[in-house]
Amino acid sequence: MTPSHAKRMPKRNPKKVPKEHYTTGSYERAIAYGCNAAFPHPVVSKIKPKERTAEQWGELKKWQREHRWHPHQLRTV
Repeated sequence: MTPSHAKRMPKRNPKKVPKEHYTTGSYERAIAYGCNAAFPHPVVSKIKPKERTAEQWGELKKWQREHRWHPHQLRTV
């Protein structure tokens, strides 16, 4: 946490509170977001989400599965 974050006024009734450490799920979401930004689909990513067909969504999901990695792939042997 940076000093500017620490100085902020806390919310009275927060829905979520900060955790002590990252979880596997939080790492996975961050990696997925980064991979989507780094490796966008060459065609489907340029189409607005509301305008995509079911076929285009399927193609995008397949592309993302092939161009992502998982936090557990970082384990050492």
